Amino acid sequence: MSNYIYNYPEQYAQDIVSSFDLTPPIDLTKICETLELKINYEPLYSIEALLIVSAGKKNIIIDNSRAIYPQRERFTIAHEIGHYIMPWHENLQQCDKIVNFDSDDEVENQANDFASELLVPKSNLLEDIKGKRITLTLIKDLAEQYGVSLVVMARRVLQYADSEAVVLIYYPNGKKYVQMKSKTFKEELKDGCITKSSAHKLLTSYNTSAEIKDVLESSIWFKENGDTYKIIEESMFQNNLGRVFTLLRKADDDDILDLLWDI
Repeated sequence: MSNYIYNYPEQYAQDIVSSFDLTPPIDLTKICETLELKINYEPLYSIEALLIVSAGKKNIIIDNSRAIYPQRERFTIAHEIGHYIMPWHENLQQCDKIVNFDSDDEVENQANDFASELLVPKSNLLEDIKGKRITLTLIKDLAEQYGVSLVVMARRVLQYADSEAVVLIYYPNGKKYVQMKSKTFKEELKDGCITKSSAHKLLTSYNTSAEIKDVLESSIWFKENGDTYKIIEESMFQNNLGRVFTLLRKADDDDILDLLWDI
């Protein structure tokens, strides 16, 4: 890749944001119109999206045979723009499980890195999280501000946050899928159902629309390492997906003071 203008997907995304003078929420329609990329919606069934560049025509095709929420669609379009922009990617791309950030396909990972930087530019995000405590409310507010999903925003925030934190998805059977760990987070999650957690309470209660914030002992979620401390768990039930979105982070002095005030 050394023969190309840039070596990394993020650099191509930054170039677009700068060249088109864009600010969040990023206007993908403007990008596609400028690049003469046409977006079509067709039933693809087995895949989520296609990029086809042939005979002078440049098309992004989005599968309309399945339900897709607007934030996910935006990421899919940004992902396909990445395939088109990065010169070492082929002109025909068949994409599925686009938000699987742990894919074995390096080309797909590069397109995700491009889309993440395009939709949530690092320079803007650093200003928005500077000096702020990493909370579920912050992630939700920023996700709405930038027009992305909770998962995409959580990954971006923890990529640059100083807090010891992890974002995960918790399922009814106790399965946990880690979305992102901050650079300083070293703990290992326990296996199976975490019955004393807010996440488990949400999945086993009737009030599934609730969000819960708890101060817990680290031993409830993490495997023993000889050092027990207080952690903050913030969980919300995602009804349409049948799972819980959870943020865990090491409690700081302000968290303890907040807890005392609540008492």
